[in-house]
Amino acid sequence: MGLLAGGIAHDFNNLLAAIVGNIELAQLAVSDPDVAAELGDARDAAGRAAELVGKLLAFSGRQDSVTGPVDFADLVLEMARFAGKIPGHHTPIQTSIPLPLPALVADATQLRQLVLNLLVNALDATREHGSSIQVRAFTVFDPNDLPDDLLLEPRPAASYIVLEVSDDGPGMDNETIARIFDPFFTTKPSGHGLGLASVLGAVRSHGGSIAVATEPDAGASFFIVLPVPGGPLTRA
Repeated sequence: MGLLAGGIAHDFNNLLAAIVGNIELAQLAVSDPDVAAELGDARDAAGRAAELVGKLLAFSGRQDSVTGPVDFADLVLEMARFAGKIPGHHTPIQTSIPLPLPALVADATQLRQLVLNLLVNALDATREHGSSIQVRAFTVFDPNDLPDDLLLEPRPAASYIVLEVSDDGPGMDNETIARIFDPFFTTKPSGHGLGLASVLGAVRSHGGSIAVATEPDAGASFFIVLPVPGGPLTRA
């Protein structure tokens, strides 16, 4: 399965390179601002498709991680704006993120896909049952303040950024919770089974952890914990 995903991803990536190249050439040739804006939208869409290719490559174990400084607050707000424009979804996404948050050293593409997957899951959950999605991000200055179920590994001496994505949808029962990170399990239509598996992979690759709080008919809250490099921070 991984070999198949990796092969398809590489072939599709070659097609994307040609699409993006031609869009960029067209952008250089046009002067009409409306056409230029539409080409920009097409270029952005191709960029999102490239991120999906990255997700397939990550699933197949053939993706190289590219890390650098990441403004996590800006990244989350960007993904919330993007998710809010997805056709067919109308649940408002409310954000509560203090600016600034500490900088992370991370793979920005993986983190964008991580946040987007959580938001799309929340949007899907509230499509028919639910009316709100809450996104919070904040800093935890003492690892001892983190609940035990938010840590998959021994606690390093570091501060953390915590991301919480909550919805008031139908929630999940214990049987579903036990399988949500399985790449071959989904409660959605065929073809939607890699989302949370790739989220878990991205979280672990960044030395973080993930937890979910949910009950049937009581919504769901996903918590992502990412360590801040450079040792413990102090409150301003």
